[in-house]
Amino acid sequence: MGYKKVLVKSSDESVIEKLIQSKRQRARRLGPRCNSAYCQKASALNCMEVDEAVRTEEFRKFWRMDWELKKLRICSLVDLVQVKRRTTGQDSRRSVTCMYYLPNGNEKVRVCKTTFLSTFDITETQVRFWIRKKKSPGLVNQQSLPLISNSPNSPLENSS
Repeated sequence: MGYKKVLVKSSDESVIEKLIQSKRQRARRLGPRCNSAYCQKASALNCMEVDEAVRTEEFRKFWRMDWELKKLRICSLVDLVQVKRRTTGQDSRRSVTCMYYLPNGNEKVRVCKTTFLSTFDITETQVRFWIRKKKSPGLVNQQSLPLISNSPNSPLENSS
């Protein structure tokens, strides 16, 4: 399903089996920012504050990075915060809320999920998988990540 096995000669003349991707991926491109009425009214979301040139530069830098740096970059721009309000009488599997940020100059500006995902042209599933890895203790050194928040509500701070 999109991959095929190929026999390749290595430098020491041995033959090894290698998987190669046979299905072409679509070109990555910067998506539109969110234009919802909610984002325009919400005081906490600043989707319109982030300059289009900044979004374009972030997109270009992101897709020039290798895969591990991409993961670290996304993890540094998403904060995990404990859920503020729970409904009574129901068990919920949701334990954290994701807050998405984009750099704007020297600060991070909170944006909606739609703007964040379209800026990097990635899927919600990719972000969720990388964030799940971020929650695992010992996998990512928090101090080495650029632009990570020091929020007192972050479950990552309390998990040590």
